[in-house]
Amino acid sequence: MAIRFECECGKRLSVPDERAGKRVRCPGCGKPVSVPGGAEECGTPTAECGTEKRPDTSSLPLSSSLHEFLKGSVGDVPTVVLKRPDDDLAGVRELIGGPEAPDHLGRYPALGSLGRGGMGEVLLVRDPEIGRELAAKVILGGTFPDRKALEKLLVEAQVTGQLEHPNIVPVHELDIAPDGRVYFTMK
Repeated sequence: MAIRFECECGKRLSVPDERAGKRVRCPGCGKPVSVPGGAEECGTPTAECGTEKRPDTSSLPLSSSLHEFLKGSVGDVPTVVLKRPDDDLAGVRELIGGPEAPDHLGRYPALGSLGRGGMGEVLLVRDPEIGRELAAKVILGGTFPDRKALEKLLVEAQVTGQLEHPNIVPVHELDIAPDGRVYFTMK
C-alpha cells in the first residue's frame, strides 16, 4: 500500500507505508514534507502512542558526547568495539602509508589518511559512540579554505547525502571541527 497526500504547493505525493511519519522531499517544489501516519497523528500525545518522551538535552553543552550524557543520567554504560581479524588495522595502516593524519577530527579519533586529491583528504576515523570505522573527507588547507573549495565540499556532501543507491556511499554527518576544519563522514 501507499500513503497518498498533498504538499503545500499542490503536488500530490504517493510514498510507501514504511515512510509514515518521516520526511520526504516534494518533487514539485523541492521542500521537505512530513509524511502522514506517524505517532503524532494517532490522536493521542506521542508518549501514549508507544514511544517514550525524550529526555531534555537543552542544558547539555554542545560538545557533550552521548556517553557523557548517559553516564550522567543512567550511570556507566559499556562500550563495545568489535576487532578486525587482522590485528586492529595494522594492514590498513600499511596500505595507507603517506603522511600521518591529525589525532582527532571533531569527535572522531583519526586512524590515518586514506588518500588525497586536488581538493581534499580522506581520513580513516572511528566513531567513538558506535565504534564503527568511517571515512571523513576534509578540505586541504586547514581551517581557512578558499570559498570555492568550501562550496564544492558542501555541495558534494549535500548531494551525496540525499542519494540512495547501493553503489553510492552514504553520508552520515556534515560538521565543523573545533579547530575550524569543515568535514563530512561517510561509510
